[in-house]
Amino acid sequence: MNIRKITAQDLDGLCDLFVKVFKQEPWKEEWELAWAKERLQYILDSKYSESLIAENGHEIIGAILGRGMPFRGRLNFEIVEFFVSPHFRNQGIGTKLMISLEQILKQAKYHEIFLLTAKGSTAEIFYQKQHYRLNEQLCLMSKVLDEC
Repeated sequence: MNIRKITAQDLDGLCDLFVKVFKQEPWKEEWELAWAKERLQYILDSKYSESLIAENGHEIIGAILGRGMPFRGRLNFEIVEFFVSPHFRNQGIGTKLMISLEQILKQAKYHEIFLLTAKGSTAEIFYQKQHYRLNEQLCLMSKVLDEC
């Protein structure tokens, strides 16, 4: 297994895996390839983007994508998307991706990493094992602007 920075040539394979992963538990989301491509390309094009891929030979088996954001004189980092192929879960790939990203961010003098994930999910348990904690001072709020 190899971990490296994502390149433009990875985008199609990355989108295929993204759609496949997020159809399953705990998300059960329906994604079109065009939507996935638009979202992932946006993250990759963002200022301060840092995104890594895990591959087994030439097969993409996982990825972590995010972007830095200035906050009160420091840079914080948001993990926007993080996924591993169902066939390769529980083999340490997610942990290796996370550790690799954290090393890059430490070298770049980032202050903090934050993310959103599904409550009570295996993803939440994974992040807790990586020493991420629930921020008791913040809550996610949203409002739908157009009812389809």
